[in-house]
Amino acid sequence: MYRILLYGHAGNHNRGCEAIVRGTQAVLQSHLAGSHVRVATNDFAGDTGTDLGPALEWVRARILGRAMTRFPLRHLAAAERRLFGQAKLSLALYRPTLEAGIGADAAFSIGGDNYSESPAVFLTTLDHELRKRCRHMVLWGCSLDPQRLDSPASKLANIGAFDLITPRETITYEGLIERGITADVHLHADPAFLMEPSPADLPAGFEQGNTIGLNVSPLLRKFEARDGGSLRAAVALVQHVISQTDLQVLLVPHVVLGSDDRIPLGQIYDCFRHTGRVLQLDSALNSPQTKYVISQCRLFIGARTHSTIAAYGTGVPTLALGYSVKARGIARDIFGSEEGLVLPVQQLTDARQLIRAFEALREREDELRQHLASFMPGYIQSAWDAGAHVAELLR
Repeated sequence: MYRILLYGHAGNHNRGCEAIVRGTQAVLQSHLAGSHVRVATNDFAGDTGTDLGPALEWVRARILGRAMTRFPLRHLAAAERRLFGQAKLSLALYRPTLEAGIGADAAFSIGGDNYSESPAVFLTTLDHELRKRCRHMVLWGCSLDPQRLDSPASKLANIGAFDLITPRETITYEGLIERGITADVHLHADPAFLMEPSPADLPAGFEQGNTIGLNVSPLLRKFEARDGGSLRAAVALVQHVISQTDLQVLLVPHVVLGSDDRIPLGQIYDCFRHTGRVLQLDSALNSPQTKYVISQCRLFIGARTHSTIAAYGTGVPTLALGYSVKARGIARDIFGSEEGLVLPVQQLTDARQLIRAFEALREREDELRQHLASFMPGYIQSAWDAGAHVAELLR
């Protein structure tokens, strides 16, 4: 029996993080049956009620769990990283993660796009300490912005020190290869594609075959060309849908704590609640249930990458409100090009851009649905195949 640690998990309140854990658990049990998987979670209190089977155990990633947000050490640790480029205090907070890694056969970093943040001092320090405690290190299902890989040099050196890297899209894969990181680097689809949808009640007013799903995130404000531009564009889009079509609009939150999608989605709902055409998805649904509801939509528009993964994986024509390399890379790998299928918020300067992108999606809807139906089975199989590299590494 192999002992596996998954770390970098924000918590299941982020439905994408939950989908990664569920998909990874499926891969490991398929290729390394009987393995004991521990997940170091930043939301221990919230996640411990989630049962993913007897082979998975939730452990605390950091001291004090949620209460850490009010703990002075957290703020001192942030200042240490910012001012001195060190992470000794942060490491003290994450002592439970280090303890969970002692004697593990492999530690999987499952928050792969976190390494695109510069300079990633904490992650580099945490990885260094985990290497002293476990046999192998895996950078799993990652996206890394090539433009942010080279600085500081310690970040790139840390990434190159992983025993196995599985980029989830070709932009990351090619960026690693170009920088000479070639040993045990294998391109595979995001493990979240493997999570099966779980039936759930559809919201009142949901019309089968005539409802579009919409996910908007406060995270977009960090990247958008004009402050508040993405929210204004989403409001304009919903107004366009109501006035120019007979479609219903379902607002889909995919993160419900911290950077909470319900905040901008609630603002949109308040603008249109009187119409009866705009619905809200119950935020208490877990990730498989949320994926099921997304699968019942006619079209989907999503800011959170894993909300679009839920749509792609269930054959729903999708427009991504992209803010990072992962949105562009995944769309490119599925469709051959992200042109017209990813609208970068960095380029969103006029609300009409989103309306035009939506209309273009409608025009291609049958073509895209047919492509997804034929392409996705093989693409999803590549997520299963990633487990073979793990098995080879450990055996």
